[in-house]
Amino acid sequence: MKLVKIFSLLIIISSLITVGCSKKGADKIVGKWKMDSTTAGDNQGFDAEIYYSFTKDKLTMDGTIHGQALPTLEAPFTVKSDDGINIVIEAEHPQSKQKGEFKIKVEGNKMSMTDPDNRSFTLTKQ
Repeated sequence: MKLVKIFSLLIIISSLITVGCSKKGADKIVGKWKMDSTTAGDNQGFDAEIYYSFTKDKLTMDGTIHGQALPTLEAPFTVKSDDGINIVIEAEHPQSKQKGEFKIKVEGNKMSMTDPDNRSFTLTKQ
């Protein structure tokens, strides 16, 4: 009987550890992501490489168009909601200081993101 209680306790502890170690979506977005496409087709038909980099509280966008470097934009953000796959962040534009929501969905090394202007992007983790 004592062995059954110890075994049950070990199962409960390992379950709590597993739940505590699961990554939230905001943790999954950290890193560098390359834009694959947009709903507007903005990067199709010309030479463009656009990157979004996320830290735990900052979004950076940079890249090139026709080999010309784009200005790097850095925007602080806060996580408004996060269910592990679907994340909503509120970012502040670095110049205008206007705030807007980005809706993000992470599935493996793919991300879909909708910006405050309702443009959708697909990105691949680098």
